[in-house]
Amino acid sequence: MNERPSIDLLRQAGWTLGRDVDISDDLRSLAEAGLEVFPEAINFLREYSGISMRWKRVSGFPDGMRFSAARLLESFDPRWVAGYADRAKTTLVPVGEASNGYLVLLLGRNGHWFGGFDDAFGELGEDVLSCIDRLVIENKFIREL
Repeated sequence: MNERPSIDLLRQAGWTLGRDVDISDDLRSLAEAGLEVFPEAINFLREYSGISMRWKRVSGFPDGMRFSAARLLESFDPRWVAGYADRAKTTLVPVGEASNGYLVLLLGRNGHWFGGFDDAFGELGEDVLSCIDRLVIENKFIREL
């Protein structure tokens, strides 16, 4: 595996630099949930929506991550976003899930990545690659908020 697990996992999942997919379902779901979507979130979804990655933790336990606001919002209550945004001190857009669907992944307007599971919430990285690497290697927040 590459020194950055994120690159290997993304490539194995079919991601390529500059990937551009139809995100109309994602945008519709976010709008129906009443969530503000900023340009960086749109750009992220265009490149990563539909990507699904699987790996085994050091313990051997299978784990995974998927990017899709539409799929996430089928089971995630968007009312959590406002509370998470207050704690992060930035606007957030839910764009995926990790830890076998238990952890919601949110992109901040400030470019940072966050994760939330009920009342547990924290920062995961300064960009998407850092977020993926953190979850694959350590499976914990940089800091809880």
